[in-house]
Formats: sequence, structure tokens, C-alpha cells
Amino acid sequence: MRSSIDWIWRVALAVSAFGLALYAFRNGVVVSDRPEVLGAGILTHVYYSLGLFVLGGLDLGVPVDGPNGARIALWLAYFLAPLVTMGVLVESALRLLKPAWLQSQNLRDHIIVVGVGRLGELFLESLYAAKKNPRVLLVDTQESQRLLAKARSQYGAPYVCADIRNASTLDVLALDRAKGVALLTGDDLVNLEAAWAVLEAEPEMSIVAHIDDIRMKREMDRLMGDSEGQRIRAFNMHHMAADRLYDQHLAPRFEQTSARDAVVLVGFGRFGQTMLDHLRREASNDLERVVVVDKAAKNAVAAFNMQTQEEATFPVDVVDGDAEDPTVWDQLDALLKNVAHPPVFIFGTDSDSLNFRLAMLLRKRSQSLEIFVRCFHESRFSAQISKHYRIHVMALEQMMHEALEELQKEWFA
Repeated sequence: MRSSIDWIWRVALAVSAFGLALYAFRNGVVVSDRPEVLGAGILTHVYYSLGLFVLGGLDLGVPVDGPNGARIALWLAYFLAPLVTMGVLVESALRLLKPAWLQSQNLRDHIIVVGVGRLGELFLESLYAAKKNPRVLLVDTQESQRLLAKARSQYGAPYVCADIRNASTLDVLALDRAKGVALLTGDDLVNLEAAWAVLEAEPEMSIVAHIDDIRMKREMDRLMGDSEGQRIRAFNMHHMAADRLYDQHLAPRFEQTSARDAVVLVGFGRFGQTMLDHLRREASNDLERVVVVDKAAKNAVAAFNMQTQEEATFPVDVVDGDAEDPTVWDQLDALLKNVAHPPVFIFGTDSDSLNFRLAMLLRKRSQSLEIFVRCFHESRFSAQISKHYRIHVMALEQMMHEALEELQKEWFA
């Protein structure tokens, strides 16, 4: 809106300068270096009027004769036209150079978004969907300048290419006028170091930091009890997805079944670990067992157990091996042959295509299983697969949109 008003003023000044000059020439003003302008045609007068924006009347000379009002109008045009041209040139040069101070000088109540990767894009989409024209300042390193430029062209948000951990960067972000800071880089340490640096500069700032490593997220949750940690909200997108999966699908199922259920986690990366952590805390009394399938399941589960403090009332079995190996499924059949209900399968490997492929193969083996597939994007293809094979597709992108729209209201109220 502000940009539109600025352009209206520029156009109005340019039209005024041109109109004053044309009025003067058409009303008989004589200039010292071009006396033949008097009595010339309208096209000549238009040409010389437009020339004021380039030469400012240096090629015409000063007004020497003609009606007083018309001479005053031409003098005004002499000064106004070059000012309009100079203003456009200076602003264009500043926009081309993009000095950091220019990016934030007019910002008030803005949200500083640090990191414009996949998560940063989701954050911006949710922010702009929930609020009309929010004030945003983007920050990322020089390596991400292409992504910054893309975000600027899409949302019109200014950006600063710099390392958020540098004190000089904090100086140009107008922290004292900001509403909050969202730290969304792909490096947990960068996010946490920046969070404490921002907190030191502005103790009352609302700060959110994404922590990708769930072990680091647990430690941060424990730190939330101190005075500084309470002002830094740490979140994890896999944790958000696990919350929604459990609340929307698993909890209702566990309530409906008469006996304890079994859950199979295929893939024990960050999503699988977050899911097991959630099940331990929320569903200990509803589960008979959990089975983890991964190429390094035994070591991964052992490390997970060492780093968590929650005690579960159900056993966790592990199957080491490639989920596409038929012998892995033979082991699963042996472990699950005595469960009271068909188990729930959750495919959460880091490969979306592998998750879908395994889910389709499993559906052909059994029509009674409840199957969930983790992917990042929701598409027409995934919707078709979901319908045809009767599987639940958990799109992290959609889950994150829903969760972020709710949390952003809380974070930056």
C-alpha cells in the first residue's frame, strides 16, 4: 500500500512538471537560448517539456519574455523536473545496492524471519495466509540470496544478506521495533545461538526457534524452566506432525479397540523417533508393543533409549534390515502373529517414494491393516493412491500449515 502511494506521488509530480512547462510554452514564454520556441507547434513544445527531465532546461536557457504567470510556471518546471528524475535514479541505485539500513529503516511491528529454506517458505505462506500484508524482514546468508530474492518477489518483503549471529547484523534488523523473531535455518546451533543473542539485545522479544534434532529439542524443553528459556519457544515440525497424527487418527482408534494395539514404525529417522517418543508419553496404556524397522534399528533404538527419560509400559522390538527385503517381513509376521488386532503401520522413512511403494505392497498383502504414509507434499497423485489403496497420507506440508497458522497467532499476538 505504501509503495502504491509513493508511485502516485511520483507520477503526480512528473505530470505537474510536464504540465507547467507545456503551459508556459503554449502561452508565449521566450527562452534565451531557443527564441524560436515562441510560435512553434505543440509537438515542439511537448519535446522541450519532456527534455526538462533530462537536461533541466540547460539547453533552453532562462525565461526572458512572456506573461509573468507563464514564466513562473516554467521556472517551477525547471526545478521540479530534475528533482523527479534524480529521485528515481537515487532510489533505483539504492534498490540495486540494497544496503542493509535501507531494508529496515521504515519497519515497525515486523516479524524477522531468519532462514528461507523449505521451512521458511512454509512459515511465510502460513503467515501471509493468516494475515493480510504482514510486515516481514527476511534474513539469510549470501549463499541463500537466490531464495531471498524469490521470497521478495513473491511477498514484497525486504531482506538482508548476513549471518544472524553477527552483532553487526542485529544492529540493522530494527529489533527494538520488531514484533518477534522466527529462527528457521537448517542448523540447530545457529538457531539457538541467535536466539540467545537476540534475547540479550532485546530481553522482551518474542522468539521462536526450530530445532530439527529431537534430542536437542528435548534438552531445550528441559531448559524452558529457567528465566531465559521461557522466552524462547522451541518447536519441531516432526513433533507437530506426530501430535496431529496421534490426535486425529491414533487416539480415536486406540479408544475404539477393545484390546491393546500394536504399532509398526518403518523408518527410524527423526520422524520415527518423534513418533515413538510421542507414543511413550501419550499411549503407554493403549499399546501392546511397538516394532521398529530400519537398516540400523537396534543401534538407533538403543541410542534413543539412552537419551530419553520416559518409561514405557510396552516393549519395543527392533528389526534390522532393509524394509524392501522379504525376510524383514517374515520377521515382522513372527513378531506380530499373536497381537489381538491388526497392527497399525506408519511408513516414515526419509524417502517419500519408498514410503508409498512399501505401503502399496503391504496393502496387497493385507486388506485389514491401517496404514499411514509420511510425505512432504500433498498432490493429486498421493490423493489417488490414498483412495485406491485405502491408506492415510500424512503430508508434512499441510500439517505444518495448519499448525503454524494456529501457533503464529500465539507466538506473535
